[in-house]
Amino acid sequence: MGLVFNQKDYAITYQDKEIQLLRREYDLLSFLYQNEGHGFSRSELLDAVWENEFPVDRTVDDHIFRLRKKLNSVKEVINIKTIRGYGYSLEIKKPALRDPIAHNQKINDLSQQLLSTYQLYGYGQALKIFQQNNDDLGVLQSEETQQLSWLTNPSLLSIVQDRSIPFKQKSLLYIHLYLITSENPKKTLKYFDQIKNQGYFSKVNKNEAATLTPIFINIMCNQYEKATQLVDDAKVIPPTDGFYPSIQLFKLMLFIQLNDKTAIQTLSDQLEMYFKDFPFQREMALYQMLQGMIHIQNREVMKGKELVYLGLQAAKDTGFFLHYLNVFFIAVVLLKAIEGGFIYSQLQNEWGRLRKQYRLELIKKEIEKQFKEVL
Repeated sequence: MGLVFNQKDYAITYQDKEIQLLRREYDLLSFLYQNEGHGFSRSELLDAVWENEFPVDRTVDDHIFRLRKKLNSVKEVINIKTIRGYGYSLEIKKPALRDPIAHNQKINDLSQQLLSTYQLYGYGQALKIFQQNNDDLGVLQSEETQQLSWLTNPSLLSIVQDRSIPFKQKSLLYIHLYLITSENPKKTLKYFDQIKNQGYFSKVNKNEAATLTPIFINIMCNQYEKATQLVDDAKVIPPTDGFYPSIQLFKLMLFIQLNDKTAIQTLSDQLEMYFKDFPFQREMALYQMLQGMIHIQNREVMKGKELVYLGLQAAKDTGFFLHYLNVFFIAVVLLKAIEGGFIYSQLQNEWGRLRKQYRLELIKKEIEKQFKEVL
């Protein structure tokens, strides 16, 4: 669609039009955009945008009025709808694909390769901008491109609530989201096994579902022997494979939880060298956060805290929103086991705010509902 948000300047851009907003106007529009198609009451918008302040319902109406005036020049692509007697929602209008570029297979193939490269190297912002302009760039919608768009989209609730997308296409996303939102690894593992046994993982996701996902869930379940066995089974994956750094980072998580200092140091040194040759941004962010955990585990608390927060910021900066949530969740789980004190309490409070802001409890309930309907 081509709508780009610039938080630094509180501005949005569509094609050659830049619209300058005030801070709260920007925050309100950004929140509605992240939750496209979802209706919010005035009180819900006050809680989300004016947290820890004491405005009144009229504050929302005034900001909506000003936003509509400022967005008039881009009304062909974005519209704030009034839900009578309730509140507001944001509608995004997507133009039809243009001929002849939309049907140029060579352009579409090259575009798909570029999108895959952005994903591999963790360039989420570039991926998002590219996808927002895919109508002009000739990228035809496919299951792969749709799933790539979910990785950078903070509007996770609208994706989960969209029943037009088959369950099979969303099943792996649901597993990751359910683990994060329920904070219940054992129950997540049960659903994972049911989906796998009933053949509900799509072809696009089958390799990840067979390799990375079970390792990660078993680590979160503290089933270290099973996780170690799965990691050993994946040794045949070469360093050039996109799964390789994730598997090594899972091994590092295992060593941290087992407090195997020798193995931690050896693998950390190996990964340090690896990332010089393969600068995969998402995996590097997780690595930095894990290095913080290692320092905290070694009672170098201040250095550890600094690295943990640098890793979280790096994960956020990749633009892969789901990855950011995932790294944050891992940090909370590991800190509870390793430190369990002030740093953990601080991070847990921030995690609670994230859960509220992105409506993770509602996401959990909706996924549970669909699990029960399908499985």
